[in-house]
Amino acid sequence: MIDMRQVAWAAGIIEGEGCLIASEYPHRGRMIRQVRLAVEMCDRDVLMRLAAILGPGARFRERKHPSLNPN
Repeated sequence: MIDMRQVAWAAGIIEGEGCLIASEYPHRGRMIRQVRLAVEMCDRDVLMRLAAILGPGARFRERKHPSLNPN
């Protein structure tokens, strides 16, 4: 069962820190359409909670440039 409080919390994080990215590109003779959700923030615990709510499709990607990583 979906906990609507968790959904509301996730929606708040996404609305404040997230962005939707729509892209289209050719792959093996056909066009691929993709929509992604990106959320960037320094609080890893918040991102882990968000990933738990969003489910198994959620992935993390660390920033590659050291000066952009806090601590």
